[in-house]
Amino acid sequence: MGTKAPYYGNIAVAAFLGDLTESANRPRVVNIDLDDQFKAAYASYTHGELNKIMLINLHDHNTTAENNYTVPSSPRGIERFSLQMPQGCKGKTATLQRLMANGSDAVTGATFDGYSYNYELDNGKPVLLNNVTRGESARVDRRGNLDVEVPDSSAVLISFA
Repeated sequence: MGTKAPYYGNIAVAAFLGDLTESANRPRVVNIDLDDQFKAAYASYTHGELNKIMLINLHDHNTTAENNYTVPSSPRGIERFSLQMPQGCKGKTATLQRLMANGSDAVTGATFDGYSYNYELDNGKPVLLNNVTRGESARVDRRGNLDVEVPDSSAVLISFA
């Protein structure tokens, strides 16, 4: 019994989409064309305004079975996403929530925004880990640029509140 990686992906997608039961507030999701097969980005608009962005780094980063999936098989790369934001976002600060694991082949240690849902910790209930970075923010500069670094085999949800 355990919590597998797709569960964390579902949590990240649910956080990106929000409450879909209220038809008046359902987001409109669009793909952001990055022209890069190893990067994906999606924007969520509510009432015509940018609400959230999901950035995904599809570069593979693995850990090794010989080390119980805890020691990287190679140094982890990082992709920098540079986005030109809409006029109304200039100067805004966004919150970041990261979907992370030791690697794409990790069987434990996955988190979303610092929370683990591993069965071994509290029978699958969310547990906030102390050794995971959370509470990050990013600021859209005065020219409307937003730069966010995303490690290989991970994703980040950017929210504008």
